[in-house]
Amino acid sequence: MTPAEPDWSRRGWRHEEPNLGRPLQAGEGRRLVLSVALAAGATGAAVALLSTSGYLISRAAQRPMVIALAVTITAVRSFGIARAALRYAERLASHELTLRQLARLRTTFFHRLAPLVPGRLARQGRGELLARFVGDVDTMADLYLRSLIPVLVAAVVIAGAAVAGTIMLSTVGLVLAVALIADAVLSSWLADRAGAVSARRQAVGDPAAPVALRGGGALAVHDATVAYSPGEAAVLEGAELVLRPGEHVALIGDSGAGKTTLAELLVRFRDPLRGSVTLDGIDIRRVTQDDLRAAVLLCGQDAHLFNTSLRENLLIGNRGAAEADLWSALEAVELDDWARALPEGLDTRAGQQGELVSGGQRQRLAVARALLSPARFLILDEPVAHLDPPLAERVIANLIARGEGRGMLVITHEVAALGGFDRVLRMDGGRLSDVTGRLSPTLV
Repeated sequence: MTPAEPDWSRRGWRHEEPNLGRPLQAGEGRRLVLSVALAAGATGAAVALLSTSGYLISRAAQRPMVIALAVTITAVRSFGIARAALRYAERLASHELTLRQLARLRTTFFHRLAPLVPGRLARQGRGELLARFVGDVDTMADLYLRSLIPVLVAAVVIAGAAVAGTIMLSTVGLVLAVALIADAVLSSWLADRAGAVSARRQAVGDPAAPVALRGGGALAVHDATVAYSPGEAAVLEGAELVLRPGEHVALIGDSGAGKTTLAELLVRFRDPLRGSVTLDGIDIRRVTQDDLRAAVLLCGQDAHLFNTSLRENLLIGNRGAAEADLWSALEAVELDDWARALPEGLDTRAGQQGELVSGGQRQRLAVARALLSPARFLILDEPVAHLDPPLAERVIANLIARGEGRGMLVITHEVAALGGFDRVLRMDGGRLSDVTGRLSPTLV
């Protein structure tokens, strides 16, 4: 046996190539039909229950003899019980079908993966393998439980209603079929349109004809008003800001005053309801998001570390950074001695969600990553939030020293570290004011 062919028998495996050509395996087709039949029956029982109960109420208002209502009363009870029983049985059948397919898919995935990298599977993190094996659950559940089966059930119920109407009166059957088909198509179209409108209100989009940035200009906010949704109170109102190349500005204010919202506005994580944000004199809505974020980088206070080495986490900021650049960035945030003391140095893993480092270390690693970026403007949201005051002051001083030549906006609460900034702005009630030179602990 060649090295490329693993000896499955020694591992207790039977190397059987799963049948990938058929979307439904043995028995799954029958379960799909059963699921559709049960769901159609439950829907039909619901329709019949609605009709008979309405008839019963209107007929009872005429005060007939009870014996005249006996059949209708029995029908209402029967349809009510049938609807619940059929719905329960349909859930069992459809979920069994989905879970069987998920089990087959995961087995297929492992059969395909194991011969390729058998020696490396044991070295994968638990979170990585778990995500790969269970990440298909939502997709498969949506495919059968929310897409295929409901469409087939709708087709069966429409056909059944049309046949029942035709038996009573041919014209009724035709009208009912046309009305139900039109309703199914129209409701689907309206739901799609409503979803598209909602998406446009939420996810910003790239322009159809983007404009290239010229470079060398300022990053500015002009009379910007931001609200999380139409009708709500404004988080920012009439905000004005100009951040010039090489200028270092601190932004202070109470929690919830809108500081982070302003930071998100500068990298177009959201668009203003009124006003604009410009870079190099160009409205950022006319620039692709990739071009904008290559020039303006936001380091949030909840910055993410990936479950890989410290080196790889830092190189996300600049894949071309040299080893000396990595250590220089770590030195700026005073993590160089800590990293050198680690058993594997920069090759030490950060863990899932950075769980192997402290909160302050995780935030400073994210700041170091931002420093490595070639972006012209850095927006740092609470970069020293988890640090003691003396260390926080030193780190901010290092950031200012390392930020020569590019604009920097630092959101912070550290009053002792504000002296090195060119300007200090305060956010209050969604508005910005310049408080440079008149700082006091009560202002922060």
